[in-house]
Amino acid sequence: MRVIQEHNILLHQNIDSSLQSQQWGLVIGNFDGVHLGHQHYLQHVQRGCEALGIGILLLTFRPHTYLAIKGPIHNFLLNSYEEKILQMQELTDKGIIKIDCLLEIAFDKDVRCFRYEEFVTKVLLSRINIKKMFFGYDFAIGVNRNGSLDSLKKHLQQKKILYEEITLFSRGTTIYSSSKVREYINKGDLAAANKILGREFYLSGVVVKKKQLGGKIGIPTANVAIDEVRAIPKSGVYVTLFEYAGKKYPSVTSVGTNPTVESTLDIKIETHIFDFHQDIYDKNVSVHFIDWIREEKKFTSIDELIKIISSDIAIAKKYFLNQSPIINS
Repeated sequence: MRVIQEHNILLHQNIDSSLQSQQWGLVIGNFDGVHLGHQHYLQHVQRGCEALGIGILLLTFRPHTYLAIKGPIHNFLLNSYEEKILQMQELTDKGIIKIDCLLEIAFDKDVRCFRYEEFVTKVLLSRINIKKMFFGYDFAIGVNRNGSLDSLKKHLQQKKILYEEITLFSRGTTIYSSSKVREYINKGDLAAANKILGREFYLSGVVVKKKQLGGKIGIPTANVAIDEVRAIPKSGVYVTLFEYAGKKYPSVTSVGTNPTVESTLDIKIETHIFDFHQDIYDKNVSVHFIDWIREEKKFTSIDELIKIISSDIAIAKKYFLNQSPIINS
């Protein structure tokens, strides 16, 4: 998968010669989370492009279109932009999806102020040799989403470009969408979120030094600094896997303000890693969330806190031993 990152697409007419020298099937979207619904969608695109003998070009945006339009928002992105590209590369390498070229463009003021006709003509057709476009059930482009599916279809017909609408992917009553994943994460239902993602939801960041209270009470934790724009699970305690240097370690993670010992409202990600003794300060790590254990609580004493954390650890260890769902009391 070739990756092209264009920070000012309007300044560069010829982004890459191959975009004009060969025909492409174009799919456009944010693809936040790269979940199973996205994968189903891209598999459909792959079949359509292979039938026509054309390459698969995925166009995505930075920042996410919703964030660019609504302004800075906390607790939203399922992945960083870099993680999204890495996940697509991994899925392509495994043969689960196929993307020949990923084009990431800056969703700046100029681009987001285009009407859909201008975006198609000035941004797409002038730079990409498009044979066919694919779009999902809720697709719209242009300022204020003025380019509805019907209007876009008519415009593409005039340009003699093929198009195909792909229906929303669902199984039973479960809708496979990024917004549904965010909903489950906000509720603390990581098992349901992971079912849609097809993997564990994870947060990546750098381990930072805090008060080191965990070490003082015999339960050391890694405090992971997370970008505020990332979706953060509901405050509580979770069974997790802690990833460092390519390896994953069983762990238990607290998400919240730590009200027993802190007076601030800052959300913290604190992970106790089982049988782990490495120095990881200032190191890049990831916390993979598997299942919910309990709500965050304020305890009356440190001794009570230690007792409950010990119980959390025992529950998580039992989970990893049995690989079975947790029964919450």
